[in-house]
Amino acid sequence: MRNLSDVKVGDTLYDCGIRSDTRQNRKPRTLYVHKVARKYIYASTSETFDPKSYTNERIDRTFGRTDGWMGYTVYRSEEHYKEMVYRKELCAKIQPMFGNSYTVNVPEITTENLKAIAAILGIEE
Repeated sequence: MRNLSDVKVGDTLYDCGIRSDTRQNRKPRTLYVHKVARKYIYASTSETFDPKSYTNERIDRTFGRTDGWMGYTVYRSEEHYKEMVYRKELCAKIQPMFGNSYTVNVPEITTENLKAIAAILGIEE
């Protein structure tokens, strides 16, 4: 779901500012794509590209994660991020019906299908 392979120069991306280990969160921000390479997307917080600016980010196109250890995840838009959070919460409610696990895996199905599953199980209407 975080595959950014079709992003083009001029598109905007949303950085929610939450790192995967949640120890070093920051304010959400909008990133403007300035360069698209084979493996990485180069974006910054300003609409004009400055190669010497510290706000430049290198983002992996396959995983949507910024460069570096425990990088930040970047999404296509704020709405896409909010939908992902909703899907994760809904899966966390559905999961105990099929056995407990320490991690929540969100399947690659649509949000409407997840809502239908939750309605059938009587979790959410």
